[in-house]
Amino acid sequence: MFPGKTAVIFDLDGTLIDSLGIWHAVDVELVARLGRPDLAEGSLSAFRESALARHASEDNPYVGFCGDLGRLCESSMPAEDIHAMRYRISRELIRTRVRLRPGAAEAVLAMKAAGLRLAVATTTKRANVDIYKTTNLHIPQCLCFDDVFEFILTREDVRRIKPDPEIYLRALSLLGVPADQALVFEDSLAGLRAAQAAGIDAAVIAEPWSAADEALLRRSAAVYFRDWNSFPELCVNH
Repeated sequence: MFPGKTAVIFDLDGTLIDSLGIWHAVDVELVARLGRPDLAEGSLSAFRESALARHASEDNPYVGFCGDLGRLCESSMPAEDIHAMRYRISRELIRTRVRLRPGAAEAVLAMKAAGLRLAVATTTKRANVDIYKTTNLHIPQCLCFDDVFEFILTREDVRRIKPDPEIYLRALSLLGVPADQALVFEDSLAGLRAAQAAGIDAAVIAEPWSAADEALLRRSAAVYFRDWNSFPELCVNH
C-alpha cells in the first residue's frame, strides 16, 4: 500500500477522531464557569496550544494551561481545581459528541487488510481513549480499537508531549521497526514536528483547527491530503 513501509502510527485527536472542536467547547464552558463568558468568542484554541507548548516539559502541561486560563479569567481558583472542573466537563462531551472523522474507519481497516502493522501514539490521556473505545456513543460501533491496533500510547506513557519526539520513538521501539519503515498520520504542526524529529515520514490530513499552519504543513509533510475519503488517491500517489 505504501512502498517500503511496514507499520503505520496514527495520531488520534484531529487525525482519526473529530474531537478538537470538543476541546474548544469544553474551554468555552470552562471560562463561562470561571466568570468570563465573553472569552468564549476569543481564540481559546490558540491560547490552549500556546500554553501547552510553554508547559510541555512539566509533569502535566494541562494543569499549567488551566493555571494560565485562570489568570486570564481573573479567577482565584488554584490551577488544580480548574483542571478538575475541566475534566468533569470533558467527560460528558467526549462521550456524547465525539465521532470518527468521515472515512477514517474504512481507511484504517484497509491498511490492516493490506498487512500493515498499526498503532496509535497520542498525547491525550488514557481515560479519554478508554471512553472512545468503550462508552462513546458513536465510535466503537464503527471501529474496534483493540482489533486493529497493536498498542495505543497515551499521555501517561511519556514524559514530554509533542512536538517532542518521545512518543514516536517509543512507538518505533515497541513495533521493532526502523524509522524509515514507518509512516505517521498527523493533523497538526506539533505532531508533524514530533514525527520528523523521530525520523519518520508523516502524512498530514487537513484539519480546520490547524488551518493557520496549512501552508507550512503542505511544505513540510511527506504527503498532505484533504480528508479520509481521499485516502485511495493517497495510496496511489504515495
